[in-house]
Amino acid sequence: MPSRHAGITPPRAPRRPLTSTQHGIARIDDYAWLRASNWQAVMRDPKALASDIRAQLEAENAYTLDVMADTEALQQRLFAEMKGRIKEDDSSVPAPDGTFSYYTRFITGGQHPLFCRVKRNGGDEQVLVDGNAACQGPRLFPHRQCRA
Repeated sequence: MPSRHAGITPPRAPRRPLTSTQHGIARIDDYAWLRASNWQAVMRDPKALASDIRAQLEAENAYTLDVMADTEALQQRLFAEMKGRIKEDDSSVPAPDGTFSYYTRFITGGQHPLFCRVKRNGGDEQVLVDGNAACQGPRLFPHRQCRA
């Protein structure tokens, strides 16, 4: 029986051997070039990623989308089922540290946590990082969109 993906060719990352030696042992990594040395800058601004690495990632993403296209309805159904089994507005147990207690919480309809703190002697909650708002920024992997 022929594969339904017979005409789709997966992208192949070219080999660019890099030899590194630690403790007298040489190791060759053919794919070290895919590891961005400026990864911290890339996390802040995906446009900082080297063009050859970006091209490889985009090719792999396109291949994945193409091969998985006929499972999109199933993916959505499974996601909805899993989401239906969790408490959406859950939060962690506050962890005291100094004058504050730190915790994470989720909001109904959100996908990412909010990292929060509150003064141990009472006061208003401070949201330190809103994961859902951060998700709205530039996307390095566009097929991994936030889902509500």
